[in-house]
Amino acid sequence: MNHKLSIALRALAEHSGACAEHARLADAAARYLSELTLPSDTWGEFGFSSTLDERWAASIDARSGDLAELHQRIHGAHQTLRAAAEAYADVEDEHGHHIRVHVNPDSASADAPGDARGDLPDATHPGPDAAPVLPDPTVNRDCPGGEALLACREENLSTLKRAEDLLDESGRLDFTAPSVYLRRLAGLRPGAIGGRSTALTALSSALDTMRHDLTGGGDALADSWEGASAESFAAHNAATGERLDGVVDSLAWHASEAEELWRLLDGLARDVAEAVWGRVETVGASRITRIRSAVSLVEDARGYTLDAPAAHPIWGSLSDGEMDAAVQVLYKRVWYLANAMSRLVADAGDSAAQRLDPAHRPPADAG
Repeated sequence: MNHKLSIALRALAEHSGACAEHARLADAAARYLSELTLPSDTWGEFGFSSTLDERWAASIDARSGDLAELHQRIHGAHQTLRAAAEAYADVEDEHGHHIRVHVNPDSASADAPGDARGDLPDATHPGPDAAPVLPDPTVNRDCPGGEALLACREENLSTLKRAEDLLDESGRLDFTAPSVYLRRLAGLRPGAIGGRSTALTALSSALDTMRHDLTGGGDALADSWEGASAESFAAHNAATGERLDGVVDSLAWHASEAEELWRLLDGLARDVAEAVWGRVETVGASRITRIRSAVSLVEDARGYTLDAPAAHPIWGSLSDGEMDAAVQVLYKRVWYLANAMSRLVADAGDSAAQRLDPAHRPPADAG
């Protein structure tokens, strides 16, 4: 057996084993990616919710399909190389020694009895250095904005609900109430989105490393023999690398979009909480403080107390015009808060609706 044949045979054995390992990694990556789906209620109850829910699911499904196809493609390469290696099953070297080569799906090993082992070094290939350690796909990221919103809601919801009830009783609640925005925002789960972003980034990086290992080994194999088969394999190896590149880029894009959505939605929760607590510079008091004082004004004027909420209205010495003026003060203060919340939600919604747009996704299948 000449030296060139020995090198080619060793390369076949090594890369066949590497392909088997990488095929398993591609399959594991597809299963891991399927765990990065999101419950439909993650997005809350907003105009952008259904769009983002559909886009997220479609992107995950498409990349899972790409990885399943890559698993089949890489496993097919392993089987083809294994068959090629086994075609040399019973050859003689220049000394007349018989060499038996067997490549199995789990690892590539070449066994040469007697003196022939010197001509064909051990071709065992362990595959990738180590399976990538990926983060738990179910772990949520911390959300400072969400925590602020929940604290704001717990502290001020009763005041806002009382103010809204008073306006409703007066027939003046003709806008979306602040408590509704707080309820809807409390239903958002940006922490789940941020956690998936971390996982997608890690998966993209692991597959990029796999691409370098796989295509690098394939290039080395293609350089070790000549002819039409070598050219065909080189083209196959290049196409596999391009497809992996596409998946890597698409996952990185999805991770980046998820990161922006986490920042955007958690920032929205923070901004709405600040809108409640924020000071009105012209009067030096927060919006919620001014609403609370307006509630007290109306309740005092109507003869209500917090201890006896079911008492009948007692107008006292106030005229209808004076009573209406008190309600108008409450109306303006609650409306200004609701309007601030509406603008924040609308602006964030416009930005959120631009994320995960498939028209902006890099192509996943360039092969």
